[in-house]
Parts: sequence; structure tokens; C-alpha cells
Amino acid sequence: METLMHEIAIENEVQTIINAAIIGDFTKRIEIQVKEEGFLKQLGEGINELLETTENNLNDIQRLLYALSHNDLTVIISNDYSGSFAQAKGEANITVEKFKESINQIKKAIDNINSGDEKIVSDKGDLLHRTYEQAAQVAANTSKIADKGVEVVNQVKS
Repeated sequence: METLMHEIAIENEVQTIINAAIIGDFTKRIEIQVKEEGFLKQLGEGINELLETTENNLNDIQRLLYALSHNDLTVIISNDYSGSFAQAKGEANITVEKFKESINQIKKAIDNINSGDEKIVSDKGDLLHRTYEQAAQVAANTSKIADKGVEVVNQVKS
């Protein structure tokens, strides 16, 4: 009778933990009694390991996403996982690397634009300087022509 009640208690505990996991709570664990052995002990340890691995992987992904949302591209997942968890880790880390590459490309484009702006400003200054020089030269030539015109008029009058 005691064994049956113990099995029912474990069944209820497993159901509680499964229900928690279904709604995203992976923090619950099966309490394994020291005296337990055999199938029930293996079941409890297996479920606990599954929950712990799932919780750790989700925490790693959550930590990485939190960092990304705060413009921190230094965080990657470094814990070892297998199967789908390893694939999720790999894809998450690739996402961070792609973001880094995109940001570096954007920075380079901005640098190129800034460099182009500086060249345009420099060229504009050079053009303005040359225009002033040419205007001064035209004014000087105009003055010389006017002086020559006055000289010619004076010669004609004399």
C-alpha cells in the first residue's frame, strides 16, 4: 500500500512538473528520495536533466537576446549543447556575428560618406578660391583695358 501511495505521489509530482514546463516554467524538479532506486529514480533523474538542460539553453538564449536588445554584441553562447539545443546555440551565435558584420559595413559606409563630404567641402573651397582669383584677374584686366581706353581717347583728342 505504501508503494502504491508513493507511486501516486511521484505521478502527481511528475504531472505538476510537466504542467509547469508546458507553460514555460522549467525551474521545477522532481525530488528524488535517497532510498529510491530503479525505474522511478531513473525517471526522476532523466526528467530533471531534461528540465535543467532546457532551462539552461533558454537562459543562454534569453541572456543573448537581452544583450542584443541593449546594443551589446559581445555576448555569445559558449555552453556545450547537443541536438536542437546545439543548433539553436549555433544560429544565435551566427546572428550576433551577422549583426557585427552589418554594423561594420554601415560604419564603413558612413566613413566613406564623411570622407566624400570632406572632399566636396575641400573642392568647394578650392573652387571658391579659384573663382575669386579669376574675378580679381578679370577686374585687373578690365582696369588695364579701361586705362588703355582712356589713353587712346586722350591720344585721339590731342
